Amino acid sequence: MKAPQTALLIILLGTTLNAAASDTCPYFNEAGRLNLVLQDSINFPRDVANGTVLLEKVGTLSRTLSITCNGNHKYGIQNQVGGTTSGATTFPIKNTGLSWQIISNNTPLPGHGGTKGRNTYIFNEPPTFRLIKTGNISANAEIPTGVFGGFVVDGVQPLSIYVTTAPKVVTWSCETPDIKVHMGEHDLGIFEENGAYSPATRFDIKLNNCPVGVKKVAYQLVPSPTSPVSNAATGTVELNKNSSEARGIALQILDDQQQPLALNQAYTFNEYSATGGNFSIPLAARFIRTVPTGKYGAHDTGMKAGTANAEVLFVMSYM
Repeated sequence: MKAPQTALLIILLGTTLNAAASDTCPYFNEAGRLNLVLQDSINFPRDVANGTVLLEKVGTLSRTLSITCNGNHKYGIQNQVGGTTSGATTFPIKNTGLSWQIISNNTPLPGHGGTKGRNTYIFNEPPTFRLIKTGNISANAEIPTGVFGGFVVDGVQPLSIYVTTAPKVVTWSCETPDIKVHMGEHDLGIFEENGAYSPATRFDIKLNNCPVGVKKVAYQLVPSPTSPVSNAATGTVELNKNSSEARGIALQILDDQQQPLALNQAYTFNEYSATGGNFSIPLAARFIRTVPTGKYGAHDTGMKAGTANAEVLFVMSYM
């Protein structure tokens, strides 16, 4: 859902750049500005893919520009709200996980540092400003106002990029409360051999107050520091040795069809709806024997009864 755009009156106060030139690029009379009024907020699913264009805005040029360089010269965008990488076409906004880009004549302008020979640069149509997701969005990410950077040729900046509003960054996600699953009591005798398991206990991952606009939800199981991986392919983690007395068994996570879920692998929740609301992901858990089969069944070396606790992290992705 697009956020509504608000028209604002822009008053820019600052110093006008007068005639400027270099020995290589002498034909330049007055600097110009690309003025950008952005919308009040930028709303998007928290985990959309890097490279996703979140906002696109055609700016307003203060004047048409033309500058000719007669020999070899460096050129490109100089970023003033983050680092500049020569040749790159996106420019980071501090550590927000967001970057900006300028499109001129259907081509992204590169980062300053590349070299060209004789060339004429013409800005007679307003370039397009893009805001792009390029990393994990930091908490309380903010887009600054003011000078974002400029197009520089041979040390001269004929075009500056000004942002005059600071949109609020809103990432969409669902509320996912922690889950405690009571596994019940099981007789050690059911674990007679390697791979023997207890009856499964069903539970749900709750997705509450999901916003309109999230089109896809995925989840993955990640071992916790207290319950490291036992077998990633079969979704099995070790018991928490600090809070468990039992030995020789591990915890296994299953889907609603009683099939193991691999660790560190994303699974799409197919019952999700982009209209938002509340949802439940049905899963199950069971204990499974991990020590080799011996002569004494449930009393083989390495088997021990007692409390059995484990912790698993569920990492949610919203796209």
